[in-house]
Amino acid sequence: MRWRKTTDSAKFWPSYLILEATSRCNLRCKMCAINEDPRLQKGGEWYGDMDMRVFKNIEPYLSNIFRVDINGHGEALLNRAFLQILEDVKKRVPFVGLTSNALLINEEVGETMVRCRMNELIISIHSAESGLYNEISRPGKLETLLENIETINRYKRKYNSDLPVLKFQFVGMRKNVSQLEGLLKLAAGMNVSELTVLPLAEYSAVRGESLGHYPELVRQYFPPAIRLAERLGIRLNIPHVYMNILAETDGSSVTRGHSTGILFEKRSPRNVMVRDCLDPWIFCFVMQSGRIRPCCVIEENMGSLFNQTFEDIWFGEKYKTLRARILSNDPPKECTTCINRPMTSLANLRLKLMALGLVRRSFGMRGFILLRTIAKFLGYGG
Repeated sequence: MRWRKTTDSAKFWPSYLILEATSRCNLRCKMCAINEDPRLQKGGEWYGDMDMRVFKNIEPYLSNIFRVDINGHGEALLNRAFLQILEDVKKRVPFVGLTSNALLINEEVGETMVRCRMNELIISIHSAESGLYNEISRPGKLETLLENIETINRYKRKYNSDLPVLKFQFVGMRKNVSQLEGLLKLAAGMNVSELTVLPLAEYSAVRGESLGHYPELVRQYFPPAIRLAERLGIRLNIPHVYMNILAETDGSSVTRGHSTGILFEKRSPRNVMVRDCLDPWIFCFVMQSGRIRPCCVIEENMGSLFNQTFEDIWFGEKYKTLRARILSNDPPKECTTCINRPMTSLANLRLKLMALGLVRRSFGMRGFILLRTIAKFLGYGG
Protein backbone atom coordinates (compact mmCIF):
# COMPACT_ATOMS: atom_id res chain seq x y z
CA MET A 1 0.00 0.00 0.00
CA ARG A 2 1.46 3.36 -1.05
CA TRP A 3 -0.98 5.53 0.90
CA ARG A 4 -0.40 6.61 4.47
CA LYS A 5 -3.08 8.35 6.53
CA THR A 6 -1.78 11.54 8.09
CA THR A 7 -3.00 14.97 9.12
CA ASP A 8 -0.47 16.45 6.71
CA SER A 9 -1.65 17.37 3.19
CA ALA A 10 0.95 14.91 1.87
CA LYS A 11 -0.94 11.64 2.29
CA PHE A 12 1.23 9.67 -0.08
CA TRP A 13 4.79 8.66 -0.53
CA PRO A 14 6.54 10.54 -3.33
CA SER A 15 5.91 9.13 -6.79
CA TYR A 16 9.31 10.17 -8.12
CA LEU A 17 12.75 10.76 -6.72
CA ILE A 18 16.22 11.54 -7.98
CA LEU A 19 18.99 9.43 -6.51
CA GLU A 20 22.34 11.16 -6.89
CA ALA A 21 24.94 8.41 -7.32
CA THR A 22 27.73 10.97 -7.43
CA SER A 23 28.37 14.69 -7.78
CA ARG A 24 31.63 14.05 -9.61
CA CYS A 25 31.71 14.52 -13.38
CA ASN A 26 34.08 13.59 -16.19
CA LEU A 27 33.16 16.77 -18.10
CA ARG A 28 33.30 20.50 -17.47
CA CYS A 29 30.47 21.69 -19.70
CA LYS A 30 30.51 25.45 -20.11
CA MET A 31 27.01 25.97 -18.73
CA CYS A 32 27.26 23.60 -15.75
CA ALA A 33 26.98 24.79 -12.14
CA ILE A 34 29.88 22.55 -11.15
CA ASN A 35 32.21 25.16 -12.64
CA GLU A 36 30.86 27.87 -10.35
CA ASP A 37 29.86 26.19 -7.08
CA PRO A 38 32.77 25.27 -4.74
CA ARG A 39 30.47 22.90 -2.85
CA LEU A 40 30.45 20.66 -5.95
CA GLN A 41 34.18 20.80 -6.53
CA LYS A 42 36.84 18.55 -5.02
CA GLY A 43 36.96 19.11 -1.28
CA GLY A 44 33.50 20.69 -1.24
CA GLU A 45 30.73 19.55 1.10
CA TRP A 46 28.63 18.23 -1.81
CA TYR A 47 31.48 16.49 -3.62
CA GLY A 48 31.85 12.73 -3.93
CA ASP A 49 30.01 9.46 -4.47
CA MET A 50 26.92 8.32 -2.61
CA ASP A 51 27.81 6.53 0.59
CA MET A 52 26.28 3.05 0.40
CA ARG A 53 24.94 3.59 3.93
CA VAL A 54 22.72 6.31 2.43
CA PHE A 55 21.53 3.92 -0.25
CA LYS A 56 20.80 1.18 2.28
CA ASN A 57 18.74 3.67 4.29
CA ILE A 58 16.57 4.69 1.32
CA GLU A 59 16.41 1.17 -0.18
CA PRO A 60 13.56 -0.18 2.04
CA TYR A 61 11.29 2.67 0.87
CA LEU A 62 11.88 2.24 -2.86
CA SER A 63 8.97 -0.17 -3.24
CA ASN A 64 6.69 2.82 -2.44
CA ILE A 65 8.10 4.83 -5.37
CA PHE A 66 6.96 4.67 -9.00
CA ARG A 67 9.98 6.29 -10.65
CA VAL A 68 13.65 6.72 -9.71
CA ASP A 69 16.17 8.60 -11.83
CA ILE A 70 19.81 7.90 -11.01
CA ASN A 71 21.40 11.25 -11.70
CA GLY A 72 22.04 14.63 -10.11
CA HIS A 73 24.90 17.08 -10.36
CA GLY A 74 27.46 14.54 -11.58
CA GLU A 75 27.92 11.65 -14.00
CA ALA A 76 26.44 8.57 -12.32
CA LEU A 77 28.65 6.14 -14.24
CA LEU A 78 31.68 7.43 -12.31
CA ASN A 79 30.37 5.68 -9.21
CA ARG A 80 31.95 2.23 -9.19
CA ALA A 81 28.83 0.86 -7.51
CA PHE A 82 26.57 2.20 -10.28
CA LEU A 83 25.64 -1.18 -11.76
CA GLN A 84 24.87 -2.57 -8.31
CA ILE A 85 22.70 0.47 -7.52
CA LEU A 86 20.94 0.19 -10.88
CA GLU A 87 20.10 -3.50 -10.46
CA ASP A 88 18.99 -3.07 -6.84
CA VAL A 89 16.73 -0.13 -7.70
CA LYS A 90 15.27 -1.89 -10.73
CA LYS A 91 14.21 -4.86 -8.57
CA ARG A 92 12.04 -2.55 -6.46
CA VAL A 93 10.90 0.31 -8.70
CA PRO A 94 8.68 0.01 -11.81
CA PHE A 95 10.40 2.82 -13.72
CA VAL A 96 14.14 3.55 -13.55
CA GLY A 97 15.85 6.20 -15.62
CA LEU A 98 19.33 7.63 -16.01
CA THR A 99 20.54 10.99 -17.30
CA SER A 100 24.10 10.70 -18.56
CA ASN A 101 26.59 12.22 -20.96
CA ALA A 102 26.99 8.58 -22.12
CA LEU A 103 30.74 8.92 -22.62
CA LEU A 104 31.55 6.20 -20.07
CA ILE A 105 29.22 3.53 -21.44
CA ASN A 106 31.21 0.38 -22.17
CA GLU A 107 30.15 -3.14 -23.11
CA GLU A 108 29.37 -4.20 -19.54
CA VAL A 109 27.39 -1.05 -18.76
CA GLY A 110 25.50 -1.14 -22.05
CA GLU A 111 24.56 -4.80 -21.71
CA THR A 112 23.49 -4.40 -18.06
CA MET A 113 21.24 -1.44 -18.90
CA VAL A 114 19.46 -3.51 -21.53
CA ARG A 115 19.45 -6.82 -19.67
CA CYS A 116 17.94 -5.38 -16.47
CA ARG A 117 15.44 -3.42 -18.58
CA MET A 118 16.32 0.05 -17.38
CA ASN A 119 13.41 2.08 -18.73
CA GLU A 120 14.98 5.27 -19.96
CA LEU A 121 18.37 6.73 -20.86
CA ILE A 122 18.43 10.50 -21.29
CA ILE A 123 21.60 11.57 -23.07
CA SER A 124 22.98 15.07 -22.57
CA ILE A 125 24.05 16.35 -25.98
CA HIS A 126 24.40 20.01 -26.86
CA SER A 127 25.47 19.99 -30.49
CA ALA A 128 25.26 17.75 -33.55
CA GLU A 129 28.59 19.07 -34.82
CA SER A 130 31.84 17.70 -33.42
CA GLY A 131 33.63 21.01 -33.09
CA LEU A 132 30.90 22.77 -31.13
CA TYR A 133 30.11 19.67 -29.05
CA ASN A 134 33.77 19.36 -28.04
CA GLU A 135 33.90 23.07 -27.20
CA ILE A 136 30.80 22.97 -24.95
CA SER A 137 31.22 19.52 -23.35
CA ARG A 138 34.89 19.70 -22.47
CA PRO A 139 36.84 17.38 -22.90
CA GLY A 140 34.24 15.09 -24.45
CA LYS A 141 34.25 13.80 -28.01
CA LEU A 142 31.05 13.51 -30.04
CA GLU A 143 32.41 10.48 -31.87
CA THR A 144 32.73 8.59 -28.56
CA LEU A 145 29.18 9.51 -27.60
CA LEU A 146 27.77 8.24 -30.89
CA GLU A 147 29.72 4.99 -30.64
CA ASN A 148 28.34 4.41 -27.15
CA ILE A 149 24.75 5.01 -28.29
CA GLU A 150 25.32 2.36 -30.93
CA THR A 151 26.55 0.01 -28.18
CA ILE A 152 23.17 0.41 -26.43
CA ASN A 153 21.28 -0.15 -29.68
CA ARG A 154 23.35 -3.23 -30.46
CA TYR A 155 22.42 -4.83 -27.14
CA LYS A 156 18.78 -3.83 -27.62
CA ARG A 157 18.84 -5.78 -30.88
CA LYS A 158 20.64 -8.72 -29.24
CA TYR A 159 18.04 -8.98 -26.46
CA ASN A 160 15.14 -7.98 -28.76
CA SER A 161 14.33 -5.23 -26.26
CA ASP A 162 12.71 -1.84 -26.62
CA LEU A 163 14.38 -0.68 -23.38
CA PRO A 164 15.96 1.57 -22.43
CA VAL A 165 14.10 4.18 -24.43
CA LEU A 166 16.69 6.66 -25.68
CA LYS A 167 16.14 10.41 -25.39
CA PHE A 168 18.24 13.52 -25.98
CA GLN A 169 18.53 16.45 -23.59
CA PHE A 170 19.79 19.78 -24.90
CA VAL A 171 20.54 23.02 -23.03
CA GLY A 172 19.54 25.76 -25.46
CA MET A 173 21.87 28.77 -25.72
CA ARG A 174 22.66 31.51 -28.18
CA LYS A 175 25.78 29.55 -29.13
CA ASN A 176 24.04 26.29 -30.04
CA VAL A 177 20.35 26.96 -30.79
CA SER A 178 21.12 26.51 -34.49
CA GLN A 179 21.84 22.83 -33.71
CA LEU A 180 18.20 21.92 -33.06
CA GLU A 181 17.41 20.53 -36.50
CA GLY A 182 20.73 18.71 -36.68
CA LEU A 183 20.07 17.02 -33.35
CA LEU A 184 16.61 15.93 -34.51
CA LYS A 185 18.11 14.35 -37.63
CA LEU A 186 20.78 12.68 -35.51
CA ALA A 187 18.10 11.37 -33.15
CA ALA A 188 16.09 9.93 -36.02
CA GLY A 189 19.08 7.90 -37.18
CA MET A 190 19.96 6.55 -33.72
CA ASN A 191 16.66 5.20 -32.41
CA VAL A 192 16.19 8.27 -30.17
CA SER A 193 12.52 9.05 -29.62
CA GLU A 194 12.53 12.41 -27.88
CA LEU A 195 14.44 15.69 -27.59
CA THR A 196 13.96 17.95 -24.59
CA VAL A 197 15.19 21.54 -24.69
CA LEU A 198 16.22 22.91 -21.30
CA PRO A 199 16.45 26.63 -20.51
CA LEU A 200 19.88 27.90 -19.50
CA ALA A 201 20.46 28.96 -15.89
CA GLU A 202 23.03 31.69 -16.37
CA TYR A 203 26.18 32.21 -14.33
CA SER A 204 29.35 34.19 -15.03
CA ALA A 205 30.87 31.96 -17.73
CA VAL A 206 27.66 31.93 -19.82
CA ARG A 207 26.24 35.33 -18.95
CA GLY A 208 24.16 36.64 -21.85
CA GLU A 209 23.77 33.19 -23.49
CA SER A 210 20.16 32.54 -22.38
CA LEU A 211 17.69 32.44 -25.25
CA GLY A 212 15.41 34.57 -23.10
CA HIS A 213 17.56 37.51 -24.22
CA TYR A 214 17.10 36.62 -27.88
CA PRO A 215 13.42 36.09 -28.76
CA GLU A 216 14.33 36.53 -32.41
CA LEU A 217 16.45 33.36 -32.24
CA VAL A 218 13.58 31.44 -30.67
CA ARG A 219 11.31 32.55 -33.52
CA GLN A 220 13.97 31.71 -36.09
CA TYR A 221 14.98 28.23 -34.98
CA PHE A 222 12.10 26.68 -33.02
CA PRO A 223 9.26 26.68 -35.63
CA PRO A 224 11.28 24.78 -38.27
CA ALA A 225 12.47 22.38 -35.55
CA ILE A 226 8.84 21.75 -34.52
CA ARG A 227 7.88 20.99 -38.12
CA LEU A 228 10.90 18.71 -38.61
CA ALA A 229 10.15 16.82 -35.37
CA GLU A 230 6.61 16.17 -36.58
CA ARG A 231 7.89 14.83 -39.90
CA LEU A 232 10.46 12.59 -38.20
CA GLY A 233 8.05 11.36 -35.53
CA ILE A 234 10.23 12.63 -32.66
CA ARG A 235 8.67 14.23 -29.60
CA LEU A 236 10.07 17.72 -29.05
CA ASN A 237 9.68 19.19 -25.55
CA ILE A 238 10.05 22.96 -25.41
CA PRO A 239 10.18 25.05 -22.21
CA HIS A 240 7.16 27.19 -21.47
CA VAL A 241 9.29 30.36 -21.59
CA TYR A 242 10.06 29.73 -25.26
CA MET A 243 6.54 28.60 -26.12
CA ASN A 244 5.31 31.89 -24.72
CA ILE A 245 7.63 33.75 -27.09
CA LEU A 246 6.22 31.78 -30.02
CA ALA A 247 2.69 32.43 -28.78
CA GLU A 248 3.34 36.16 -29.05
CA THR A 249 3.90 35.56 -32.74
CA ASP A 250 1.05 33.18 -33.65
CA GLY A 251 -1.43 33.97 -30.85
CA SER A 252 -1.49 30.38 -29.57
CA SER A 253 -0.75 29.48 -25.96
CA VAL A 254 0.09 25.85 -26.66
CA THR A 255 1.50 24.09 -29.72
CA ARG A 256 -0.20 20.72 -29.43
CA GLY A 257 2.16 17.78 -29.24
CA HIS A 258 4.96 19.84 -27.74
CA SER A 259 5.24 20.08 -23.99
CA THR A 260 4.85 23.34 -22.10
CA GLY A 261 4.68 21.62 -18.73
CA ILE A 262 1.10 22.88 -18.20
CA LEU A 263 -1.58 20.31 -17.38
CA PHE A 264 -4.52 22.68 -16.92
CA GLU A 265 -4.15 25.60 -19.32
CA LYS A 266 -7.20 27.71 -18.43
CA ARG A 267 -6.36 30.42 -15.92
CA SER A 268 -8.26 33.12 -14.05
CA PRO A 269 -6.66 36.58 -13.75
CA ARG A 270 -8.56 37.07 -10.50
CA ASN A 271 -6.48 34.43 -8.74
CA VAL A 272 -3.02 34.82 -7.26
CA MET A 273 -0.38 33.42 -9.61
CA VAL A 274 2.11 30.82 -8.37
CA ARG A 275 4.46 28.23 -9.87
CA ASP A 276 2.65 25.27 -11.40
CA CYS A 277 4.55 22.80 -9.24
CA LEU A 278 3.57 19.81 -7.10
CA ASP A 279 7.11 18.72 -6.32
CA PRO A 280 6.80 18.93 -2.50
CA TRP A 281 3.96 16.38 -2.71
CA ILE A 282 5.32 13.98 -5.34
CA PHE A 283 9.10 14.39 -5.66
CA CYS A 284 12.35 14.69 -3.75
CA PHE A 285 16.05 14.87 -4.50
CA VAL A 286 18.31 12.50 -2.55
CA MET A 287 21.82 13.95 -2.69
CA GLN A 288 24.93 11.79 -2.55
CA SER A 289 25.63 13.21 0.92
CA GLY A 290 22.33 11.90 2.24
CA ARG A 291 20.72 15.34 2.29
CA ILE A 292 17.11 15.50 1.13
CA ARG A 293 16.08 18.48 -0.99
CA PRO A 294 12.49 19.20 -2.08
CA CYS A 295 13.57 19.93 -5.66
CA CYS A 296 16.60 20.76 -7.77
CA VAL A 297 16.23 24.51 -7.09
CA ILE A 298 15.49 24.83 -3.38
CA GLU A 299 18.66 24.06 -1.43
CA GLU A 300 17.10 23.74 2.02
CA ASN A 301 18.14 20.55 3.79
CA MET A 302 14.90 18.77 4.70
CA GLY A 303 16.82 16.09 6.61
CA SER A 304 19.69 13.62 6.38
CA LEU A 305 19.54 9.91 5.70
CA PHE A 306 22.60 9.48 7.89
CA ASN A 307 20.62 10.10 11.07
CA GLN A 308 16.93 10.02 10.05
CA THR A 309 14.65 7.64 8.22
CA PHE A 310 13.18 8.66 4.90
CA GLU A 311 9.70 8.29 6.40
CA ASP A 312 10.48 10.75 9.21
CA ILE A 313 11.83 13.28 6.71
CA TRP A 314 9.03 13.00 4.12
CA PHE A 315 6.24 13.26 6.69
CA GLY A 316 8.23 15.60 8.96
CA GLU A 317 7.74 19.18 10.09
CA LYS A 318 9.98 20.81 7.47
CA TYR A 319 7.98 19.29 4.62
CA LYS A 320 4.68 20.19 6.33
CA THR A 321 5.83 23.80 6.62
CA LEU A 322 6.98 23.97 2.99
CA ARG A 323 3.71 22.57 1.65
CA ALA A 324 1.68 24.93 3.80
CA ARG A 325 3.73 27.92 2.62
CA ILE A 326 3.18 27.07 -1.04
CA LEU A 327 -0.58 26.66 -0.61
CA SER A 328 -0.81 29.94 1.30
CA ASN A 329 1.15 31.80 -1.40
CA ASP A 330 4.25 32.25 0.74
CA PRO A 331 6.72 30.05 -1.15
CA PRO A 332 10.50 30.07 -0.74
CA LYS A 333 12.23 32.80 -2.71
CA GLU A 334 13.67 30.19 -5.10
CA CYS A 335 10.14 29.45 -6.35
CA THR A 336 9.62 33.02 -7.51
CA THR A 337 12.60 32.88 -9.87
CA CYS A 338 12.36 29.20 -10.92
CA ILE A 339 12.72 28.74 -14.70
CA ASN A 340 11.59 25.11 -14.67
CA ARG A 341 7.87 25.66 -14.02
CA PRO A 342 5.29 27.98 -15.64
CA MET A 343 2.82 30.07 -13.67
CA THR A 344 -0.70 29.05 -12.74
CA SER A 345 -3.34 30.30 -10.33
CA LEU A 346 -3.16 29.29 -6.69
CA ALA A 347 -6.72 27.97 -7.03
CA ASN A 348 -5.65 25.84 -9.98
CA LEU A 349 -2.69 24.45 -8.06
CA ARG A 350 -4.97 23.48 -5.19
CA LEU A 351 -7.36 21.87 -7.67
CA LYS A 352 -4.54 19.81 -9.16
CA LEU A 353 -3.45 18.69 -5.71
CA MET A 354 -7.00 17.61 -4.89
CA ALA A 355 -7.26 15.75 -8.22
CA LEU A 356 -3.95 14.02 -7.58
CA GLY A 357 -5.12 12.87 -4.16
CA LEU A 358 -8.49 11.67 -5.50
CA VAL A 359 -7.00 9.68 -8.36
CA ARG A 360 -4.24 8.13 -6.28
CA ARG A 361 -6.61 7.28 -3.45
CA SER A 362 -8.91 5.56 -5.94
CA PHE A 363 -6.33 3.87 -8.14
CA GLY A 364 -3.10 3.82 -6.09
CA MET A 365 0.12 4.14 -8.08
CA ARG A 366 -1.81 3.31 -11.25
CA GLY A 367 -3.54 6.65 -10.78
CA PHE A 368 -0.23 8.49 -11.00
CA ILE A 369 0.59 6.60 -14.19
CA LEU A 370 -2.87 7.43 -15.54
CA LEU A 371 -2.39 11.17 -14.91
CA ARG A 372 1.00 11.13 -16.67
CA THR A 373 -0.46 9.24 -19.63
CA ILE A 374 -3.39 11.67 -20.02
CA ALA A 375 -1.11 14.68 -19.73
CA LYS A 376 1.26 13.29 -22.35
CA PHE A 377 -1.60 12.45 -24.73
CA LEU A 378 -2.91 16.02 -24.46
CA GLY A 379 0.56 17.40 -25.13
CA TYR A 380 1.19 18.76 -21.65
CA GLY A 381 4.05 17.70 -19.45
CA GLY A 382 6.76 15.03 -19.85
